[in-house]
Amino acid sequence: MPAFWHIYIAAGTLVTILWCGWLIAWSSKQGPRDKGDGELVGHVWDGDLAERNKPMPKWWLYLFFLTIFWGLGYLLAFPGLGSYPGMLGWSSSAQYRGEVAAAAARYEPIYAEFAAMEWNQRVRHPKAQQLGASLYASYCTTCHGSDGRGAKGFPNLADDAWSWGDSEQQIVTSILHGRNAIMPVLTPALGGDEGIANMVTYVRSLSGLVEADAAAAAVQPMFVALCSACHGVQGRGNPALGAPNLSDDAWLYGSSVETVKASIVNGRNGVMPAHGELLGENRTKILAAYVRSLSLDGDAVSDRPYDTTNESANLSMMAKDYRGARQWSRNRQAIAIVVWISFLSAAVATMLFFAAFDPVELGGLLDTDLNRDGGYAAGFFFFWLLSAACSGVTAWLVRTAPARHRAVD
Repeated sequence: MPAFWHIYIAAGTLVTILWCGWLIAWSSKQGPRDKGDGELVGHVWDGDLAERNKPMPKWWLYLFFLTIFWGLGYLLAFPGLGSYPGMLGWSSSAQYRGEVAAAAARYEPIYAEFAAMEWNQRVRHPKAQQLGASLYASYCTTCHGSDGRGAKGFPNLADDAWSWGDSEQQIVTSILHGRNAIMPVLTPALGGDEGIANMVTYVRSLSGLVEADAAAAAVQPMFVALCSACHGVQGRGNPALGAPNLSDDAWLYGSSVETVKASIVNGRNGVMPAHGELLGENRTKILAAYVRSLSLDGDAVSDRPYDTTNESANLSMMAKDYRGARQWSRNRQAIAIVVWISFLSAAVATMLFFAAFDPVELGGLLDTDLNRDGGYAAGFFFFWLLSAACSGVTAWLVRTAPARHRAVD
């Protein structure tokens, strides 16, 4: 970002805050200067409706200034003034890196334990599959679906068609580094609509969808010249290039005449994003084993007894940490909601209460020397604490009540 914008943001922020401070200070000095609190100021409507001098309570005014001082302190401590990094040196990226490093130090030994297994054992290990399913749900379902059956343009991971191969190294490479499959445009080489139509028929005939007529069969030499470098002479594909097998019943983009024609005329450019930086090697191996298991038979996950004492403890620890983090997040949200809602409730309750009762008169009833500012302040905080306590108890009762009590018939 150019230096001008850093200066513009910093100057605009400071000028706005200082202007707000000046505005509050100036407005607090307005009004009748020779009238005490509660005295008539001389404005009368309808003959008997008089206005009294009732300035904003001092404590409320001080809250405005406290907010301004807090804002200035925040901008000094944290980055908020253009390129100024803040006195504490905090940044969201540094905090993220620290959290990632702490999580890696805690959980990486668990992942390493499963990643060290032999490939076939990892593919069939129930605990490894649990971890792999969790990783898959976080990183893969958007494209490949929750069941791994993919969608148009996104490979089905539950069948036996593997464009880039189904070995451990091939799947791990796909996840770590991503893939980019390119189908070039072949329109110019096919010589017009007739040549394209014949090629479409021939390609579809390789998987038995149609019978190739004489015209379509005549383009076989052209298929060898244009397509065999990637798909092979018989159209069985090439995992090294990610070229799909054209002789099976797995069609990434569809097998209709229109879809095959669109692939030939417009080409394709399928991209599998790299996940190496997100997952690392150990988690990638666990995820690769789970992905491979999706295309195996239902009994592929062996019931063979493993010594899973440590693994179960590690998984339990991860689950406990996850539940604890979620619970703490929920608690913070609940506290913020209770405090904010009770604040608004207290403001409304204070206005309604003191519209009916004069704090000075209440002080007389209580035999205390209470002025209006003190009465307003005490009343507001009393209603705030009362509302927060009631809301907090209600929220606690709702969250701890048995499920049967919360069920709706």
